[in-house]
Amino acid sequence: MRAISKLLTYLIGCLLLASCSTLGPPTSSQLATKSWAKRQAQLLHLTAWTSIGAVGIKTPQAAWSASFNWQQQFSNYQLQLFAPLGMGSLSLTGNDKTVELITSKGERYQASTTQALLQERTGWYLPVELLRYWVLGIPAPQSPAKLIFDNQHRLSKLAQQGWLIEYQAYKTTGQFELPSLLVLQNDYFKIRISIKQWSL
Repeated sequence: MRAISKLLTYLIGCLLLASCSTLGPPTSSQLATKSWAKRQAQLLHLTAWTSIGAVGIKTPQAAWSASFNWQQQFSNYQLQLFAPLGMGSLSLTGNDKTVELITSKGERYQASTTQALLQERTGWYLPVELLRYWVLGIPAPQSPAKLIFDNQHRLSKLAQQGWLIEYQAYKTTGQFELPSLLVLQNDYFKIRISIKQWSL
């Protein structure tokens, strides 16, 4: 009986050790996934913010730059661009359904998307509907995306809707770490966004 008891104890110990070695500590990728899920959920609930900075846009033919003031309130936004294309300021006001562009001369233009309106009036492309998520450091929801993280579980690179977004710097604002420098590229445009100030 004692021999059987010892044998059973030995077997149970081996099984416990095997199960521990099989499970092991969480890997860095598992930790990154958990940390990213929490970060993304927090940022998705960040629906009211203001960012101030500068944007530069390049194509094979030309380059433009402007400073900006972007105010987002749920799906409503106002994006002011100062001195783009050497033509004075532009103000974009929109939501999920319509957008209006107002020039410094008081001219008004409307369209269903920001991309269409900007391309028509200025010749360059700024994907504002997607950028409202990208500037926060998260992919736009309900659209496939490929994600690469840095060692702090923040987005380092994001590929979505034909764009590659590289996050080159972050800054702490309140309880959030938000991008302060990002570069977007597709087959035709290269956009550099430097965010100097966040207000939440």
